[in-house]
Amino acid sequence: GRDWRAGLPVTSLGERDAEIAAAAVPVFSGGEGLVGALAVSGPLNRFSAEAVAAMAPNLIQSAAQLTARLGGRQYAEP
Repeated sequence: GRDWRAGLPVTSLGERDAEIAAAAVPVFSGGEGLVGALAVSGPLNRFSAEAVAAMAPNLIQSAAQLTARLGGRQYAEP
């Protein structure tokens, strides 16, 4: 099947507020599964496709590190 990580980060581009955007990735723990998310938000005009692509690796890496510290293995290579 397709790797679920391929769809990260998840974005909201003016969906809740016409001027605000966000990019987010899930954070997991070992025993509880999904425990939260790491997100970057700001003015919509700063969230071009290129900007989201540039921030994605750091956001995903940070979520993977936090997940590992919490005992989760969801970001571990299959």
